[in-house]
Amino acid sequence: ALVLFQAIGDRIGEGRCHGKLGEVHHYQGNRDSMSPHYVSAHSIAKQMNDRAALARSLRARGWGHQECGEIDEGAVCFSTGLQIARELGDRELEGAFVGALGVIEAERKNYEAAIALCEQTLIIGREQGDTRREGQCRLNMAQFYIELGRFDEAWDESERVEPLLTGSPGAQALLGMIRGQVQCHRGHFDDAHTLAQ
Repeated sequence: ALVLFQAIGDRIGEGRCHGKLGEVHHYQGNRDSMSPHYVSAHSIAKQMNDRAALARSLRARGWGHQECGEIDEGAVCFSTGLQIARELGDRELEGAFVGALGVIEAERKNYEAAIALCEQTLIIGREQGDTRREGQCRLNMAQFYIELGRFDEAWDESERVEPLLTGSPGAQALLGMIRGQVQCHRGHFDDAHTLAQ
């Protein structure tokens, strides 16, 4: 498809293909192959003045930087993309960028800032009826509260998130680990063992 779009001079299609190819390499863990496609998608979006495509490319590049340990570069991509999403009035994309910045702050160990950003993402997720995003936010918040030693709040988030995890075994397993950590910190070791199993 990329060769075809290049042959007919469809720059928008070419940019989208680069973005999708970048995602494929990203999910396969091929970082060396991922980056050139993300850079090309970003460059074409800028050349075409396609603000929506530019925001999407910034989101992809941000995750790529983050997974390569380039936290500051990722933060710049997410912050710039957030500004564009707000200019476009795209609340779904805005929520994605706010959530991504929350993860960045957690990696910097700024857990209070990460929680504040998660709370913003929760508001947007509820507006959109996006229970998956709400569930992920609450799982993240529970983990951040544990890092801050605020175990009662972590437990409360674990209770709020449980109804949102239907059909997601991986998230349910993470929830069990979070609850097990809380009970361990409380000194309830038998309960922690049961939850962690």
